[in-house]
Amino acid sequence: MRNPRVERNWPVIKDLIKSKWRKFDDAEVESVRGDLGLLVGKVQYVYGMARVHADAQVSDFRKSVQTLIG
Repeated sequence: MRNPRVERNWPVIKDLIKSKWRKFDDAEVESVRGDLGLLVGKVQYVYGMARVHADAQVSDFRKSVQTLIG
C-alpha cells in the first residue's frame, strides 16, 4: 500500500535505498516508489536471498528511516 509520507520524502528515501542496495538500478528503485512493502521481494530477487533475510534487511531499513515514513 502506498504511503503518502514515503511519497513526500521519496527523493531522500530513494537515495538511501540506492546506497544500501547498490545492485538496484533506477528502474528497480522506482518500481517500489511509495510502497516499501514491495522492497522485500525486490531485495530477495536481485540479491538471490531467502525471503526471511530480505525481510530482515528491509525491516532494519524501515527502522532507520522511521522519521521519514511515519
